[in-house]
Amino acid sequence: MLTYCVRRLIWRCENIPKTSLCCRIAFPLQHCRDRCTATSARSGAEDSDHTKTLMQLCTDRYYIASGQLHRDSFQRGSNCGYGPLGMELRKNILEQWWNSVIGSRAEVFGISTLHTSKGRTTERDGQLRVVDTENLRQILSQRELSKDQLIQKLQTLIQNGASVRTSLFQGALEQYASSLELVNRKLPFGLAETGLCFQPSGGPGCPDEVTQSSLVWFCSPRTTSQWLDYWARHRLQWWRKFALGPSDFSCSDITEEELAGRASRGVKIVYNFPWGPEALETLLSRGDAELLQTHKGARNKLQCRDGRKSVVPYAISVTGNIERGVLAYLYNSIQQVKKVDSKQRLQQRKVLKLHPILSPVKVALDMGRGATVELRQVCEGLLQEFLEGEVAAWPGYLETMPTSMEQLNTKYDEMGVLFTVVISDNTLESGLLQVRSRDTTIKETMHISEVKNFLDLVNDLNRAGTTVSKKTISNTLRRHGLKSCSARKVPLLKPAHVQARLKFANYHLDDPEEEWEKVMWSDETKIELFGLNSTRCVWRKKKDEYNPKNTIPTVKHGGGNIILWGCFSAKGTGRLHRIEGRMDGAMYREILANNLLPSVRALKMGRGWVFQHDNDPKHTARATKEWLRKKHLKVLEWPSQSPDLNPIENLWRELKVRIAQRQPRNLKDLEKVCMEEWAKIPAAVCVNLVKTYRKRMISVIANKGFCTKY
Repeated sequence: MLTYCVRRLIWRCENIPKTSLCCRIAFPLQHCRDRCTATSARSGAEDSDHTKTLMQLCTDRYYIASGQLHRDSFQRGSNCGYGPLGMELRKNILEQWWNSVIGSRAEVFGISTLHTSKGRTTERDGQLRVVDTENLRQILSQRELSKDQLIQKLQTLIQNGASVRTSLFQGALEQYASSLELVNRKLPFGLAETGLCFQPSGGPGCPDEVTQSSLVWFCSPRTTSQWLDYWARHRLQWWRKFALGPSDFSCSDITEEELAGRASRGVKIVYNFPWGPEALETLLSRGDAELLQTHKGARNKLQCRDGRKSVVPYAISVTGNIERGVLAYLYNSIQQVKKVDSKQRLQQRKVLKLHPILSPVKVALDMGRGATVELRQVCEGLLQEFLEGEVAAWPGYLETMPTSMEQLNTKYDEMGVLFTVVISDNTLESGLLQVRSRDTTIKETMHISEVKNFLDLVNDLNRAGTTVSKKTISNTLRRHGLKSCSARKVPLLKPAHVQARLKFANYHLDDPEEEWEKVMWSDETKIELFGLNSTRCVWRKKKDEYNPKNTIPTVKHGGGNIILWGCFSAKGTGRLHRIEGRMDGAMYREILANNLLPSVRALKMGRGWVFQHDNDPKHTARATKEWLRKKHLKVLEWPSQSPDLNPIENLWRELKVRIAQRQPRNLKDLEKVCMEEWAKIPAAVCVNLVKTYRKRMISVIANKGFCTKY
């Protein structure tokens, strides 16, 4: 049966022809059929720029449906056509309201009541009724009826129609008696509900639809004032909890004129909109009259225990307008930030900084440049993972219009998306993707396997109401013995390198010191003219930073450098040779012939000595291996990418420190200083490096083959 909500009107139809009367009735019904609403919203000229900006953003970014009808309904706090993001935002607010009220006290219980009822007789609940249009059409078609008969039949039809709820308060009163057993007739307790209500629109046509939240708190008459204050504080704190600007939410008493006899006292939670403050939640101390009226004065049936006394409780109603709450959080969250684009143009960046818990979309998935089919498959797999983990995700990769990253970021900022994940060619190769934060605009590179856990952690912190700042994290890490440091630069180790290092360490772990004393260690290094000098620390007074003794002289392009080859053993340093130009295999063999063998003789290495060099292509070339074989030189088998296993690296460090202290002026002077300081390094330093070599093996094994502190 097709029914419509029709406002109950009092017709004063004396001296009005029947035809005119039919037109008067048919006109509002036609409006109901077309679902048109007579709006009394303010004109666009009265709206502020902020309001226009927000309304346009809400329309463009899928919060509300397009059209002035929906904008006007939304602005006056009634239901409108919601888009996918607006629907999700309203759902999140309702969910948080429910969790807050039901979870705040054990004595609050959830209920659900009917939208319509024939048994309600109170004046406020009788304002809107459901009328069968077929019966109405039959009455209007009876031309033989007199004016009085027609009016009588229409009034009877309307009065017999079911009343439509205009609030959730009456439903809670009706369920009061059946809920007493839940609390063993002990006060206080409450009944909570959320749902759709209908309210007169102020003119002919369809009523306004409003999503309401309702808590009816039953308490002793002597504690009503204290409980009203308690719930007022509780509700204000809740609204401010999710606000970007909490000061826009405030609490004020309702005047006697506004109460109009509905309650003895009232408090309202208001938001300061650009056009003035409007109530989000209304708290009223309503006494016991309505409860007694609903249950026809049956006091014995309604009485509860308040200590040793039996009393009929007073009711405190907490009624919220969720539509207006959605609007308030949108107004409170929008920010306009000035930014400079890639072409150095100053622009206004609009960001909808909704609280992470309320934000309708937690993460947006999009694609960068690359193979479209493969990237789309990765996006679909990641989206499915998010959906299974109940992470609200936006499939941005489905849009086919080409857009730049700057345009994407602008769009997602206006949508209020917390994080943007961009899948690119790099993701296909290495599994790395880019994650951008709405609030900080920082772009972080993250492995695809870590994204889900990262978002889960963010959601858990938000659900717990935990706000974690960078400073808090830093302080916590310091208390646990951690400190912020630059990551050490180490050689890239592939799995094969790690296995080779472990094999080398395990094989030589038990070698005696005498075996390592027979090794001639070698390597190449680069010495810069302003090497360690560039990071020299000084102690100075506050305004002496440009005193010559506190400065570091620099030269364009670093002043140049030289490449050296050197060797040493436990008996001391060998020869040091400057490499001129680009070294190839032939030059390397010449260096060995002119420097390695003379160094062995000078250090009196004796028979059975072992030569060590790394796996540089020049070192492992076929011609070099043949030269070493002809010279009958035994070569230590060496794992690649292992400078930490070569003690000559520590000797190079010693040399560079000594050079920095002498401060050479040019490359010729640098070469001279290198030769002099290399020869001055005591043999005791060389002996100590070799004697402690076993510790390097232990460190490699302890670190499972990865790089060590050496």
